[in-house]
Amino acid sequence: MTQSTALATRAPGATEESYLLAVARHDEDDAWLTEFGRHGWLVRFARNLAEAISMTVHEPPAAICWQAPNAPAQVSQLAQTVRSRTGLRIPVLKLEGQLGDDPSIVDVVLDHVNGQTVQQHAGNPALPQHVFLRAVHHWRSDQHNGRQPGALVRMDFFERPELVQQLGPVVRYELRTALLTAARTNASQLEIRGWSADGALLVLLRVRSQDWIDRRIKQINDALAAARIRAAPQRPLTPVIGVVRLTPTTSEAMALRRAAEVCDHAASRLDLVPQYATISGRGDAAHPVRRILGRLRQGSTRDLACAALSVLLGAVLPFGLLLVAHRFGVALAVWTHLAVTACLLVTAINIWAEGFASLRDAKPPEPRQQPRRRTSTAVIAAYLPNEHETILETVRAFLACEPDGLQVIVAYNTPVELPVEETLRIMAERDPRLLAVKVKHSTSKAQNVNAVIALAEGEVIGIFDADHQPMPGAFRRAGLWIDAGYDVVQGRCVVRNGQEGLVQRTVAVEFDSIYGVSHPGRAALHGFGIFGGSNGYWRADLLHRVRMQGAMLTEDIDSSIRCLLAGAHLAYDPGIVSRELAPATWSALWRQRLRWAQGWFQVTRRHGWRFVDNPTLSLQQRFGLAFLLRWREVQPWIVQLVLPLMVFWLWQNNWSLSEVTDTNLLLLATTLVLSTAPGQTLFAWLRAGPTTRKHPWWFIGYLFVGALFYGEWRNLVARTAHLRELLGVSEWAITPRR
Repeated sequence: MTQSTALATRAPGATEESYLLAVARHDEDDAWLTEFGRHGWLVRFARNLAEAISMTVHEPPAAICWQAPNAPAQVSQLAQTVRSRTGLRIPVLKLEGQLGDDPSIVDVVLDHVNGQTVQQHAGNPALPQHVFLRAVHHWRSDQHNGRQPGALVRMDFFERPELVQQLGPVVRYELRTALLTAARTNASQLEIRGWSADGALLVLLRVRSQDWIDRRIKQINDALAAARIRAAPQRPLTPVIGVVRLTPTTSEAMALRRAAEVCDHAASRLDLVPQYATISGRGDAAHPVRRILGRLRQGSTRDLACAALSVLLGAVLPFGLLLVAHRFGVALAVWTHLAVTACLLVTAINIWAEGFASLRDAKPPEPRQQPRRRTSTAVIAAYLPNEHETILETVRAFLACEPDGLQVIVAYNTPVELPVEETLRIMAERDPRLLAVKVKHSTSKAQNVNAVIALAEGEVIGIFDADHQPMPGAFRRAGLWIDAGYDVVQGRCVVRNGQEGLVQRTVAVEFDSIYGVSHPGRAALHGFGIFGGSNGYWRADLLHRVRMQGAMLTEDIDSSIRCLLAGAHLAYDPGIVSRELAPATWSALWRQRLRWAQGWFQVTRRHGWRFVDNPTLSLQQRFGLAFLLRWREVQPWIVQLVLPLMVFWLWQNNWSLSEVTDTNLLLLATTLVLSTAPGQTLFAWLRAGPTTRKHPWWFIGYLFVGALFYGEWRNLVARTAHLRELLGVSEWAITPRR
């Protein structure tokens, strides 16, 4: 084993990742350590060519300083050998004279490794932390620059510590190179780069607007997400980025600390979204209604307030406007009447069209050749305190449904230790296909899924909630779609506890309507499917790129739309069935659907217009997205306008129903919409699975519940969710399984 001297002093900010390799005489060691230690550099020594090559290959330095006399051939050989063995262009500096006799040698070396400190340009290397902070301070001290916006960005790969531990120090330099390469992509002359003490890359974005900073960070983030290293070319890398806006009151040390904190927050989410440090004291002051709602401590009380506000805004206020318009001779009621009628007719036509389209069976494309057997992974996301009664049953069902090599990963979070964790650990020890992962600091399903994606070995990754039990052969059938060029396949979800009560029976029939009629009908009409959060099968490389974003209440819908906008192909296959549990009470169902509705609204606000001029989407798909995102959010408010219009007509005719003649068209449209309840029930019956179809009375009960109550109840949920989102109320409750 090659021996080398590694005794050195280190200034604050220097790291083991930033060191100089000096090929020098023994009597020069003290001078090198003293002079470069004052500038924050660690120095290591090699005594000959072989030692220099060995040390460089195992742990590449920032630069190699050759001070041995009369050895130009060896310097050339060293540079060529290092480049051929590592693929890196490490500077090899041939120094004339002795460091003790010529102090200018220090400046020559620092000019190469520091990139001339503050006057660094896009192609120069990064600075040590202490030099970087000095450069930031120098720029901010300038009176003109002090008035300009700027940001300190910290970026790293989440996998860096693990990869260095597994593959050794050589991979450290590859990761550093990948970070620098991404940071240099489309880099500006107004950027300064440096290394933090723990090896993350720091970038100062000088001047420019916030929009420019956001675009620049997105460029870097995209480049980091696409990065690969030679030591592990198949291993995806997850960028974690923290951004701090520099203000006159923010010191360099504080900005560095805050950037590390938000970078840690990004590492807990792993959703490929850069995290920005928030400025305290902003937000609530501009929202008095939000402050009032915040004083309502119980979530149910806040929801009731939002529901009452939705009635006030959607029924009482329009009625008042109709009265005022009538008083001033404006025929607002007539135009409102026509608009509402047209909208209701459009809704009814769409519902019937989806129903007829759903009658066509969607089957996997026939393979042109013998289908290849793809490796598969099932990811089961669980909040264990809520799932501890069902998780073991679920795991056993997964291990039994695909006995020939399916990898099963249980990604769970829990604030307290539970006995079921030990049971999961024992099951994992006995069956190598099972992996139980406790995701620390997780607060969402999205974080659980993102945390274990890197552990998934399958080419197809299925995502499931903890109460799901897929049918045998589900992954094989999904693989046929993947082989045919699709990227995501959504299967059908059916309720397996419908016999337990009225709520469960209602949801069981509703799921036959949603997954048996709406999903396949929409896929046939609009040319795309939607990942619904569970029983969805992803091409592994796409899931690595897209991830789940925990900031969204319906991260599944958000990921679906992002995939569509990026040109991915999403299919729906009603033949891939998974059984799940329905909520047991109306209050639990209300909380579940309120979260779903608010999540859909979040997605509409984020993506509602991005599809309009998207070149990757067909006209059919754009029309479908317009209906799915925009129309579905407007429709609950339009339906509510029927009530103020009817009351207005009654008021105008002295409250005599017999004298109301101008509402015939409106009544016709309302009748058509109400007739969709029998239509939806009929289609649900025709497309029902065997477990619910053997209970015809469930469908008859759903017909009356849907026509008289359930339809408007869902509209109320949607309107309440809209107001919650607009007023900044984002808390939501876990749906209990039992």
